[in-house]
Formats: sequence, structure tokens, C-alpha cells
Amino acid sequence: MNNKILKIIILVVIILLIIIGFIYLSKPKNVQNINQNPNQAPSSQNVAPPQLNQPISSALERVTKKPFGIKVSPGNSPISPERFSGYHTGVDFEILPGEENIDVPIFAICSGQLVLKKQATGYGGIAVQSCQIDNQDVTIIYGHLRLSSIEAKIGDNLSAGEKIAVLGTGYSSETDSERKHLHLAIHKGTNIDLRGYVQTPTELDTWFDVSKYLAPSVKVPPEIIWGDITQKVVIFTFDAGAGTQSLQIVLDALKKENLKATFFLTGKWAEQNPEMVKQISEAGHEIFNHTYSHPHLTTLTDEQIISELTKADEVISKIIGKSTKPYFRPPYGESNDHVLKIAAEVGYQSVRWTIDALDWEESSGRTAQQVKDRILNNLKPGTIYIMHIGDNLTGQVIDELLSKIKEQGYFISSLSRRISK
Repeated sequence: MNNKILKIIILVVIILLIIIGFIYLSKPKNVQNINQNPNQAPSSQNVAPPQLNQPISSALERVTKKPFGIKVSPGNSPISPERFSGYHTGVDFEILPGEENIDVPIFAICSGQLVLKKQATGYGGIAVQSCQIDNQDVTIIYGHLRLSSIEAKIGDNLSAGEKIAVLGTGYSSETDSERKHLHLAIHKGTNIDLRGYVQTPTELDTWFDVSKYLAPSVKVPPEIIWGDITQKVVIFTFDAGAGTQSLQIVLDALKKENLKATFFLTGKWAEQNPEMVKQISEAGHEIFNHTYSHPHLTTLTDEQIISELTKADEVISKIIGKSTKPYFRPPYGESNDHVLKIAAEVGYQSVRWTIDALDWEESSGRTAQQVKDRILNNLKPGTIYIMHIGDNLTGQVIDELLSKIKEQGYFISSLSRRISK
């Protein structure tokens, strides 16, 4: 009798264990997520912040002394002597070697109105811009500027990437006797708060760390030397930086053959020949950047390289109503990794050439026949030719060249239509 009862008890226990196990296995594994929509976007904490325009070339590489939130005092600071105490509300961007005595341009990091410009204690010249970041109103403080270099008026709209000013001279009234550098701060809301330091970490909550919103150095695209080598297509490009002798003949020859070509213009040439620039554009040809003054880019500072490209773009875009981006041609074909990096940071990719017609050697005795032979003897799919409109040889040979190249079954294209992908 006892054995029978014991067997019943064991059977009941087993049944209860099975029931309990079934209930446990049927419960959701992550109770805290049972109400979460599987298609819901991640929370804002996991969303990457929007990227802002760089206020200065190679911006993140310049943050070497005072990042956002660093606590400093006269006795503990990466700067000596130090005048201030507290937690840094902005980010300091230092100058690079060689920039001590040249103009260093500063650019708007976002689009919005200029709401203040003045001399301010601790800064020297400042500009304050109102913007929106993540749909939130903010004010951007640009400090240590040369006040007289701020051409925009209060109330003017500044576009992202537009030049605001240049840095003030170090240890002068332009920087309130501070070193030459940019202090950039983003304050939440529309109220202007010029404090460069606060006394408690919680006060930093009303500022953004601008370095988190700046893109790292851009990926530098390779220089373009060939077009599409898989098809019988060649690209004719024409540089303009000196004279105009062959321009009309070139345009007439292209029109006769119903062709579109690519022109690289310097800013100075465009200033001197605005009607010709319009004529090129209105004929449907591409116009890209050949710098402003045709310098040796490898000998220039970062800011000078940027100035050459941006000034040329400003001049040409005012004439034709559109930018010269994304392509530029380095004068003399001179470039290096650093030049390409700086150009890429302001939106440009370098275009060189496969074959130089050497038409510019007219003064050295080169003949029209030699120019024709150089072009036709190097006729291959994807070839990019460079010719110049400031000499007479180009005008003497262009009509015959276009005809003979087409007779050999080649299509003549503009750059952007036929570059290698």
C-alpha cells in the first residue's frame, strides 16, 4: 500500500514539473522588449549625428590642445600662459606650421544667418551664426577672427562652406592677445552665450561638442588620367589661362561636328573674358576649375590651395550660374598626395591627361603638323587630350583632328560623360 502511494506521489511531481517547464519555455525571452516594434528606428542615442562643413582645412587634425570639455586653469593647461579657468565650451583648432603670417580662411559649418559680429573680450573678433542641427536651434560662435575680414552684414544668410573671415593675427587686438587659432562653439538655443568656459561639467550640457559633427578627413579620389578604355571614345579638354587666340575656331569646329568638350578655366582668365566664358557654357560645353592664378600648387600652404580653388569657383560660378565642382586640373600637372587631399576636402577631384598635344610649345618652334601627329599617333580608347586655347596651333589643327578621329570610328566626348567608373 505504501509503495502504491509513493508511486502516485512521484507521478504527480513529474506531471507538475512538466507543466512548470512548459509554462517557462512559453514565456518571451526578453521581457523588456516585448512591446518594441521590430521595424522601429534605433533610439536617437544610436543615430550618428549629422556631419557639418569643416570650418578650416584639415579641421580634426588641428584639435591638439583644447578639445571640448577640457578643464583648464592657469596652473594646469596645455597653453602657457593660461588666462582662463573652467571647462572648455568649444573646440580650438590650431594653425599649422607656416600659417603664422598668412591669411587662414574660416568657413561656415552650416547654413544660417549671421546674427552678431564684434570685438569681444577673450576672443578679439567674433562672428555668431544661427543654424539648426538635428532640428534644434543653435548658435555658432567663431572666435579669434579678424573683424575687418567679415564681409557679411548682420542678417545676411551664410551658406555651409561659405567663407566667413580669416583668423586674426596672433597676440594682437584681433585675437585679444591670444595665440592665432579658431575657437568654435555650438550653443543650444537661440540665446547667444559667449562664455568660453563654464565652472561645472553639468553646464556643458547646453553646448554641443563640434568635433563629433565634423567628418573625418575625406577619402581622396584618384587622379583621372584616362577615360573609358573599353570603348572607342576619346576626350578633348581645353585649358584657358592666358590668351584667347584659338577659342572661336575651337567652338566653331565643335559646333560643326555637333560635339561637346570640356574646358578648364582659371579665375583670372574668366574675369578678363566673361563673355567668352558665357559663350562656352551656352554652347553646352563643360567648365571646370583650373585654379585662380595658375600657381605651382605643391609650393602653397593649405589655405592658399583652398583659396585658389574657391576663388576661381566664385568667379566662374557668378558668370555661368553653376559651380566648377567636382573637377579641377592642377596647373602644370603638378600635384602630390597633400594637394589632392586638400582639394578633396573642398569637393574637387584632379583631372590630368593621357596625351599633352604640346600646342603650347608654339614659341619654341613646334609646328601644326607636329601637334597633329602627336594627337593622331596616340589615338587609343579612353585617351584624354589636353590642348590650349591661348595659342595659334590649336586653331590651325582642331578642325582636321576632329574629322580624322571620327573617320577612324572614334566618338569624341566630354569628360563627365566618359570617365572610367
